[in-house]
Amino acid sequence: MIGLPLLFLFALADHTREALAEVGECIRWIEASLPATAIEAGPKDVVGHWSHGTGFGSSHLYLFPDLTYIYAQSADVFPLTIYDKGRWRIEDRAVLLTSDADVKWDPRTDRRYLALINQERDHTRVVLGIDQRLEALKKMLAEEPARSGYLHAASLQWEEPISLRQGTRIRAQLMKRAWRPAFFESQE
Repeated sequence: MIGLPLLFLFALADHTREALAEVGECIRWIEASLPATAIEAGPKDVVGHWSHGTGFGSSHLYLFPDLTYIYAQSADVFPLTIYDKGRWRIEDRAVLLTSDADVKWDPRTDRRYLALINQERDHTRVVLGIDQRLEALKKMLAEEPARSGYLHAASLQWEEPISLRQGTRIRAQLMKRAWRPAFFESQE
């Protein structure tokens, strides 16, 4: 099971964006194919810190109460780095991310997320990106349908809520510690 998240990251690295699936189509596929249920998420259901980590790196999505967000990654070969930041909203049951103008590179992350209950993992809350991660998840499931743990490997798990006061402090700390636009200059 340890190698599964790493394989997932490699699958994402080569993924090219295809036509975006409708949110309802994604929900129907998820509920028919995975031990998960989509929830009717409102802002209070998704505000907080979501993350996924392996022994090699981690991904973090901070959805702040003021409807801003920060998406950051780290790995054993580079420090925590903000890949994207901007504003979020809920539309058609999905959390939609819109980058700020100073994010001039491709943030290489999903732009839409669904809030789910992972029935395989004690009914924990997760968010699953439905632009890139869902496509990678479908490929993994097609290659090894009998394996479990795919939803856990592909999604970001709920860590903690973030209050308005905490959000101001956390955002300031992340911007000071992890905002590295120069990291992306060679990739533009």
